[in-house]
Amino acid sequence: EGMTEEDVIPKATETMLGCVKIGGGLAVDDTGKVSSLGIQMKLLWVNTNPTSNFNAQTISLDLSQYDRIGIDYRIGTTVAEEVYTEVLVGTKFTLTCTALTSTSLLWAPFRLGVVNSTGVSFETAYSVVAGSAAVSGQLGYVIPVRIYGIKGVQ
Repeated sequence: EGMTEEDVIPKATETMLGCVKIGGGLAVDDTGKVSSLGIQMKLLWVNTNPTSNFNAQTISLDLSQYDRIGIDYRIGTTVAEEVYTEVLVGTKFTLTCTALTSTSLLWAPFRLGVVNSTGVSFETAYSVVAGSAAVSGQLGYVIPVRIYGIKGVQ
């Protein structure tokens, strides 16, 4: 049996391990460059309802001009913090974050996917607690919020 957000959320915001909290997206100037590094980022997709369940799906995007993508994602429908990760175009990925449950067990929701030149495919999310088998069909976990195209990274 899987953990619910209610089992985890009270401690998750205090004890997120191995995650980068970004709280609302990356700062990109009006030229599309991050800082002075010459890295260009373009917002390509926004989830208009990031507090709702997210089914397995493919988001069609022309990624042929990008080296990688950036993904902002929420750990759960009721968790306001967001996590950011980058993925090379043409590779598979796992979006995840770990937290401690209210009984101090390690908990990790995760969602697998793949990026190619025509878009991003997301599988159904899973949830696992230390010592238990992974539970699939966790639509309320690991919800993509924004996808960026990135180029100029050496």
